[in-house]
Amino acid sequence: MILHSQPLECGLGVEVFDLEAADFLQDVVLAAFVDLFNEYNLVKTNVAGFEEEHQYALASAIGEVTDRAGAPGQSKKPGMQYVSNVRPDGVLGKGAIHFHHDHLFYDPPLKALMLYGIEVPASGSETHFRSAVAFYDALPPEMKTRVDGIQCKHLYDHTKIAAREYRDWDTEPTPGSPTKVRPWVWQDPATGRRALLHSQSTLDFEGIDRDEGIAFYNELTAFGEAHAQEICTYRHRWQPDDLIVWHNLLVAHARLPFAKEEPRTLRRTPII
Repeated sequence: MILHSQPLECGLGVEVFDLEAADFLQDVVLAAFVDLFNEYNLVKTNVAGFEEEHQYALASAIGEVTDRAGAPGQSKKPGMQYVSNVRPDGVLGKGAIHFHHDHLFYDPPLKALMLYGIEVPASGSETHFRSAVAFYDALPPEMKTRVDGIQCKHLYDHTKIAAREYRDWDTEPTPGSPTKVRPWVWQDPATGRRALLHSQSTLDFEGIDRDEGIAFYNELTAFGEAHAQEICTYRHRWQPDDLIVWHNLLVAHARLPFAKEEPRTLRRTPII
């Protein structure tokens, strides 16, 4: 089956048109959607009436739905969380979040993430998506040589995340917080392409002095901001019923600030 689709202008991802919620319960539609996901690493569409059962079916076609770190904001359906500033079970409902890849502090990290827009602030809400492959490819040769030899220690600190802080270079993590050391540059086994896992979850470094690592991290952050167009960044302005699914290790995402007094609720499903 061929879905009605069009690549996004930024060069990252594809938009699919003319789908209804019931289509996501059909194997042929799911297979075609997954083919686009594998080809473009990010798929967006807008579909009214997209409920938990539809989201679960699509996520299960992509990989294994996980409840890992999902107790708060967990619905009765496995793998369903609500990123919300108005629901009593909402998680991560406020504030900006810089570019990151989810669950690098767990093994395995997430393969993919899915978000569906239920409530969107009238004044606007944006999520930016950045190609980690294009980020690595854009680096000057000397920066590639340097970053190839470094590993990053990633942290999820439950205490800090509750305070709407994600990383603090100067504060010791809460004992028992999940951590994992990973190469700064990840190679996709399917394509052989290299991706820069430049993520806000970074806590420490191996293969470089910590102070030098922090300085290099900040240098790479500045490079990414200065070369946003070259690195292929898709800026998505949310509308109700928007659905986006992306490859977590090949695409980084960031949330821009939004009006905290306006309701914002997205349904999230993590996939391994």
